This record gives sequence, C-alpha cells and structure tokens, in this order.
Amino acid sequence: MEFEEIKFIDKELVHKTNQENVHIYNLRRELPRNIEYSTFEQAVLPSISDEERKFLTKYYKVSRLHYDPQAGTGFYVLRDIPYSIDKEKAELALDDAGISDEDKKAILDFYKYDETFGLYNLIDDITEEEVIHIQKALNKRNLQISDGTRRALSDILEKAKGLEKEKRDTYNANMYIEQKHSYFFEHPNEHVPGMMMVETARQLLVACGHVYGNVPINSNFMLLHMDLKFQRYVELNFPVRIHVEMNKLNKSKLTGAWSYFMATVTFYQKHMEVSKMLFEASVVAKSVFDKLREEKEISGQLPRFWPLRKTPTNSITIRDNNDENRYLCSLVDLSLKGFLLRFSEDSFMLDSEDANLEGLEDFKFLMYFEVSGFINGKCKIRWVKKDIDSYMAGFEITQISELDRKNLNEAIKRYFFVREDREIL
Repeated sequence: MEFEEIKFIDKELVHKTNQENVHIYNLRRELPRNIEYSTFEQAVLPSISDEERKFLTKYYKVSRLHYDPQAGTGFYVLRDIPYSIDKEKAELALDDAGISDEDKKAILDFYKYDETFGLYNLIDDITEEEVIHIQKALNKRNLQISDGTRRALSDILEKAKGLEKEKRDTYNANMYIEQKHSYFFEHPNEHVPGMMMVETARQLLVACGHVYGNVPINSNFMLLHMDLKFQRYVELNFPVRIHVEMNKLNKSKLTGAWSYFMATVTFYQKHMEVSKMLFEASVVAKSVFDKLREEKEISGQLPRFWPLRKTPTNSITIRDNNDENRYLCSLVDLSLKGFLLRFSEDSFMLDSEDANLEGLEDFKFLMYFEVSGFINGKCKIRWVKKDIDSYMAGFEITQISELDRKNLNEAIKRYFFVREDREIL
C-alpha cells in the first residue's frame, strides 16, 4: 500500500492561515498493542479495503498465547516488540553482562511474569518511546516501525469498525523545524526556540481535538492554564517526537465532542525527554465564544483608540445624507460611539469653528478595514476645533446596525490601540 512517509496536518486543523506556519506532521493515535481475535477478524478486516487488510496484517500477527482457532479466541498483536518472552531467554538477557541497568529495568518494568505459561508478557499501556527503549534492550531494532508507517496504520484503524474500547486518548506526532521561519528564526539560532515548541504543542492539541475529539472546525480552544518545563536544548538536526497524554477529558453528552481537557505534552529527541508541558483548556462553540468576548458597555465614557502605525487613516469617508457632497478626511481616533476626524481647510463642511452646528446631524460614514470589511452608518457633528491648517471635528454615531457595530468592535481590536493619555489603565 502506498502512503506518504511524511504527512503534514492541514493548516485549518491548527487554526492557521498559511501552511508554512504548521509545525506538526504524521499525527496519529497510539496504536493498540493487541486486538481480540474475533474483533479483528469479524469487525476490523471486513470494514477496510483489500489493500489496507494486506498492509495491516503485515504488522498485526496472531499471538500464540491464548490462541484457540476452534473457539476463535486469542489476540492479534502489534509486531514491533515481542509480546511474550520465554522465561529462559528473559533470564539470559537479564544476566547478560553487556546489558545496562537501565535496559534491565525496562524489561522488568514492561514485562510481567505469567507462572501459568512460564512467559514474560508485555503490559498493555506502553508508548512509542518505551517501545524504542525495549527494542534496544532486547536487540530487536529490526522490528522498528517508522513514524510514517505508524501514522498510516493509525489512519486505517481509526476508520475500522469495532475498536471503540481499544482507542486510547493518547496521541503522537513529529515536529517540523523550519529554520527559515520568519518569526522563530528571525535571527540565527543553533537550537530550537522554546516558543516554537510551545506553539507546536498548541497546534498538536488543537489538531487532536478536531481529528479525534469531534470538535467542529470553527470552535475555540480557551487556554485556562499552562505549565512548561525544559530539560535540554533541542538540536536542529535531529528528529523530534511528541507524545500527548490526556490526563482529564470531558465530552459533550449531546455530541460526544471534547468540551474540556487537561493534557501532558512531552517532547523527545534522541530518545530522551527534552521538555514536558501541561495544558488545561475549555472548548467552546464559536457562538458561545463570541458572546463571552462581547464588550459590555458601561455607564460613562467609553475608551477611545488610536490607529496602529500600519492602519491607514484614510479608511473613512463622510457624505451628506443625500450623497451630494463627499468630505475628504483622516481618522484621528474612534470608539464604539463616535470618532475624531481631521479635515483640510478646503474640504470641511463649515467656514469656522464657531459656526452653528444646527442642521449638521445627518451625515453618512463609511469605513473599510481589510479583515472587518465595510462598516457604515449615520453620524452627527458634536464639536469643531480649528488647527493650524485643518479642522478637527468630533462625530457621534447616531445609527449603526448590529452587524456593523460588531465589525467595528472587531476592527478596533485588530487595528487600534487604546489612548493611554485619556484612560486610566
């Protein structure tokens, strides 16, 4: 079966606009160590294609232990490390003078002796990194399965039927280190930046939520707590594996989608732990998130905001209500209730700052911002002040739709910064 050895996650699944900002590939659920014979034969194999069956049975083999072909009992086991070791072979390995104490500990930690059969049997809960350690201890590196192959096997088992109880909330992926990244490698680095690892962990958790947790693509992940620990520098020229363990997971009773999780994300390089991160987050629907983020209007003066340096100040136009005249102006500041504009002397609607403002209560305004789009409504002049070669005029928004008000609020958050000279922060 042909498959991609390196498969990047889609940018939408990590809430990114550009694919070059995606830092994870080969996302996969932890493969089950064993699958009941009857489940494998009667549910899994019939639900996948012939090509997938051939590929899957290359790595999952029937274990001799507890196998009874007539009764249909037994297990298919993942063939990357021995599922069972004869007592004599295990004791020879443990007595070998060339084996390290660490490798001996790995064998004793992950294999439990079964007196009935005289075998050391592998425990069920074991991670990919622990598999590599056991392969080294038992000199079984010939059984190693590549990360790309594990991802392909995971994809097949994810869509196969009958494996609900075998699916653990444990996931793995690989980190892609783009040394030409404009932000993380703005200046030369001889190691992977810590903040790049934090962003990679975030992407991995978000992707797991969408791919495995039934979280809709437009949902928001609200970070509640984060704890970081870095043990070693991460080299640029060695692969990085990432392991995710869900410590606590709540799901929606209605949809089954993740609604809350506490997860440990562990980074490995050269088969050593280099960083461990704890994340706690809630997952909310977009409509709920928007409601939570709505600014509640309080009595008194609302904050006013300056345009950011890159925000075009000519993003607003003023017209008469009958559209007969259009007044050129630039934006000085704004709030949700009004804005301050600067007009040149020859484009202002009044002759002086002392002119009567009566009758100047019916103007249309139109703003445009790249992400927020067009915002329009009606306004009136509240005050005028003459500057050296221009006029400053304060306008109050008198009419604006709910959608335009929402877009205005979005524009303020993206393109403006609060006027610190006016506000007590």
